[in-house]
Amino acid sequence: MITIPNPIKGDGGARTVQLVTEFIVSQLALHRQAATSKASGTVVPPLFVGVQGPQGCGKSHLTALLPAALCASPHSLRVASLSLDDLYSPHATLTSLAEAHPTNKLIQGRGQPGTHDLALAKATFDKLRNANESEAEGVEISLPVYDKSRFGGRGDRSEEVVKVTGPFDVVIFEGWMNGFYPIGSSSLASKYAAASKDPKAYAKEHLGYDEPFFLAHKEADLEFVDAELGKYCEGLWSFVDCFVQLKPVEMNYVWQWRLQQEHAMKAKNGGLGMTDEEVMNFIARYMPGYELFLDGIQSPDAPWHRKGLKLIVGREREIVGTETF
Repeated sequence: MITIPNPIKGDGGARTVQLVTEFIVSQLALHRQAATSKASGTVVPPLFVGVQGPQGCGKSHLTALLPAALCASPHSLRVASLSLDDLYSPHATLTSLAEAHPTNKLIQGRGQPGTHDLALAKATFDKLRNANESEAEGVEISLPVYDKSRFGGRGDRSEEVVKVTGPFDVVIFEGWMNGFYPIGSSSLASKYAAASKDPKAYAKEHLGYDEPFFLAHKEADLEFVDAELGKYCEGLWSFVDCFVQLKPVEMNYVWQWRLQQEHAMKAKNGGLGMTDEEVMNFIARYMPGYELFLDGIQSPDAPWHRKGLKLIVGREREIVGTETF
C-alpha cells in the first residue's frame, strides 16, 4: 500500500475524486492505444469503469461527482453513469423469487445476486458499448431507474428513464457488489465448516469483528446466491475494463457510516426512516456477501486484472492509502 501522508478529512470527497479521475484518464489512454493498435480506423468503445464500495463509504457520492470532473477541462470527456441499484428486477419478479425460496432470508427483498434484471442490464450495456459506432449516431439510450420507495420501500422499476446519447469516452458503473466472484460449493462448504466449528476464532482471523454473519444463513441458501453470482460474471462484469474499489481499513466502519447516513436523512425529512435496530438488520443482510465474495474483485480471472485502483478508506472516510491490483 502507498500511504497518503496527512490524509484530508471533511473535504467533501475532493481527494477521492482527484485520485479516481487521474486513474480513469490514465486507463482511458491505455484503452484507446490498445483499441487503435488492432487496426487503423477502429472505433474506440467507451472505457467501462467498475466502482465498488460498501454502504456509507462514499461510493455514490464519488460517482455523482466524477462525471463533472471528467467532463471539465482539461479532460473534456463524454461520460455516462449508471448504478447496479437501478437494475433490480420488477417488484412482481422479486416477489415471485422470494415466494419460490421462502426459507432463504437473503432473497426476501432486493439486494443480493439473483435480484437484478440481468437481461435488461446486458441489453443496456450492449447499447452503451456500441454507442460510438456510426450506426448509433444520434440514437437515444434509455438507462433504467428503480424507485426504492414503492411498495412500502420494497421498490419497483420506475416508468421514468434517463436518456443519454453517445458517443461516450467513459461509462461509470457503481454498485455494492460489483466485481464479486463466486467461490464455488467446495470452498463455501470449507468456510462454513471452519466458521461453524469456532465462529469467534474464524472471525478474528478473517474478518476483524466478533462473528461471521454468513452463519445466520443455511449453507444451501448461500450456495444459491453463489450460483446466481456466477451469472453476473458472464453477463455484466465482462464489460468492465478497469476497476475502482473503496475498501475500509476495517469493515465494521460500515455500521457507523450507515447509521450516520440514516440520522442525517431523518434530520432533514422530519424523522422518517429506519430505527438504529432496523439499520443494523438492513446491513446484516449484506455482510455475508462481503465476507464470502469480496476478495473476488482481485481475481486474476477478472477482465480488469492489473487495471484496478484500491482506495483505503479511514473511519472518517478519508483516503489513507492506495493500492493497484
